Amino acid sequence: MLITGIGPKIAGKLVEEILALSNLKEIIEKVIFKYNKKYKFSEELIKLGSTLKSIHKGNLTVADQFEIILDYYNPILKNKFDDWNRRINDLITLNQICARYNSLEDFLLDLALEPPEKGVVGIDATVPDDEKPLTLSTIHSAKGLEWESVFFIGLIDGVLPSSYSLNHQEDIEEEHRLFYVGITRARNHLFLSLHHEGTRGGISHFNKASRFINVPNVLSNLEIISEKKKEPTYVYEEPKKIEPIYDKKSLLEKILDIFK
Repeated sequence: MLITGIGPKIAGKLVEEILALSNLKEIIEKVIFKYNKKYKFSEELIKLGSTLKSIHKGNLTVADQFEIILDYYNPILKNKFDDWNRRINDLITLNQICARYNSLEDFLLDLALEPPEKGVVGIDATVPDDEKPLTLSTIHSAKGLEWESVFFIGLIDGVLPSSYSLNHQEDIEEEHRLFYVGITRARNHLFLSLHHEGTRGGISHFNKASRFINVPNVLSNLEIISEKKKEPTYVYEEPKKIEPIYDKKSLLEKILDIFK
């Protein structure tokens, strides 16, 4: 447990009391601060309550709230994990991401859609850049991050924008914002790619370039490289002359031997 002295039984009781209330202020006052003196975990629990109370104040940005929680969590991280100095990299990355948001609700929604299941904990900072593994990311997960080179794949209508958004202008505009997020992840090199042919439901079809790039003001700034299929090369060869196994006389003798 994060707080010493709180086991499964007490934790279950706290959860039950918290679920009976409707907002954070009530939870702090009626649950957390209730255990103020009697128990060995009271001091740490009150510290948690004070931290939550401080982020509940108005006019704090998402980044400010994150900083408060990080200050509270840092000592716990160092106490519970031997590799805390590596794990902190994930929290620093998360801090950079949340600084892009003006709304805590939007931040939590995106985090729920694209949870950071694989963070930077497993990446060795001493590995040279040309030996580091390729990073495969969704647009949501890439918010707040940057790479030297970015390959943006599958830029066709029906993928970006998604086929589910094509009938609603507001949804298309939201997808357009995602497109902007994706292309701005590149520091120096950006590659946009699409495939002209595909299959859907077992039916072959031709793809149309995403409307986000298939406009003059975008196309005029792109260096377009098209990989065309090579036409098969046919080489005529003279048919080989088949030499007879027997000459006429030998063949006649062979036939006569059969009927003897």
